[in-house]
Amino acid sequence: MERKELIDLLKQMQFNQPNEKSMIDESIAALTAGNNVHQVLMNLGLQLNKLAVSRKISPAGLKLYMRLIKANQPTRSEAFGLSTLSWFPK
Repeated sequence: MERKELIDLLKQMQFNQPNEKSMIDESIAALTAGNNVHQVLMNLGLQLNKLAVSRKISPAGLKLYMRLIKANQPTRSEAFGLSTLSWFPK
């Protein structure tokens, strides 16, 4: 996902809880400042994970969290490639 697309997506999301809103605002600020997109997404996912574990996440936050999880999972070919690295001794 490109930086501009991600910023637009995050701006469209509506959160009622102030902690989730602040996470999104921090992510938008980090992306606007030029930080690595993958790093920003991973950081946002970790913060949302903490909320999910403590059961303090809103339905919109949970939806975003599940979308981040699905986006970060490797494809079948990537998973196969990664698993073949363990077949051969170094």
